[in-house]
Order: sequence, then structure tokens, then C-alpha cells
Amino acid sequence: MKFEEFYWHDSQILGWTIDSSDDQSATASIELRLASWEDMQAPERFNVTIRFEKVEKLILNCDFASLANNFWAGNVDWASRKDERNYRFDLFGDNQFEVVAGAVTIARTA
Repeated sequence: MKFEEFYWHDSQILGWTIDSSDDQSATASIELRLASWEDMQAPERFNVTIRFEKVEKLILNCDFASLANNFWAGNVDWASRKDERNYRFDLFGDNQFEVVAGAVTIARTA
């Protein structure tokens, strides 16, 4: 699936996992789990997992209380992709998740 196939606005953040490299390659893997929309007319959210591999950079500004307060309405204000490697999620409450990764896979999950 492609990043552009989703309507990220008002997606809920279900969680993330960050695994740093243990081989001194200065990279990491990040899994971001969301409940998202297919489009702005979709009747309900579905679960999606984004897996970032060979992560070189992560910017994460996170106030967990504001994320919790905005969960039911949705945590994601907007998401964008600068190029094939740079993804940014602007989150409500002045929070941000931005990553530069060598490889990205996106899949709908149960």
C-alpha cells in the first residue's frame, strides 16, 4: 500500500515500537500503529502498520497527556511525505513524529 492511499487526518495513534541497531550501523527500525481512514467519507477507521527500516533520523515531540486527550477525535492533524525517505506526522497538541528511513512498508492489519 502507498502512503498517499490513506486519509491520515484524525487517525488515532495505537502505539509505536523503536528498535535501535545493535550492529553499530547507526540505524533503527520503527513500527507505527494507527487506526486510520481510507478517505474522508469512510464510515470507520481500520488498523494500519507503518514499518520504517534503516531509520537514520527520528524527531519525536510527544506530550502523552495531549495525545490521550485527543485520542477519540484522532491524534493526527496531517501527514506528509517530502520524498521517498522523509515522512512527517503533525499531531494535535503541538506534537510531531518525523522520520527519515531507507525503506518503508505500509500494511492494513487486523
